[in-house]
Amino acid sequence: MDDDLADFIRRRTAEVPLRDGGRVVVRPLTPDDREALREGFSRLSDASRRFRFLAAKGAISERELDYLTNVDYCDHFAWAVFDPDEDMAGVGVARYVRASDDPTVAEPA
Repeated sequence: MDDDLADFIRRRTAEVPLRDGGRVVVRPLTPDDREALREGFSRLSDASRRFRFLAAKGAISERELDYLTNVDYCDHFAWAVFDPDEDMAGVGVARYVRASDDPTVAEPA
């Protein structure tokens, strides 16, 4: 990760307290999160996989991991959530992809 990207990520990283007294770390997703994303996918139930991918899915492909982790932080942005009390295990990801024909519209996921 180059210095500019590292600074961008650092300035947008926050520890967030939860109502139950726990905490999470929220920051922009980076290509370095590829294995955490793969691991998180492996922990999803079959029902969660069908809901998210609209089909039964045994594994996430390398191509999908490329798409999901190589964001440009403008037209395709993703927030990652980690549990600092569980060795920074991935908890979730939220993203948007801006419509190419209308930059005022984005699809959340």
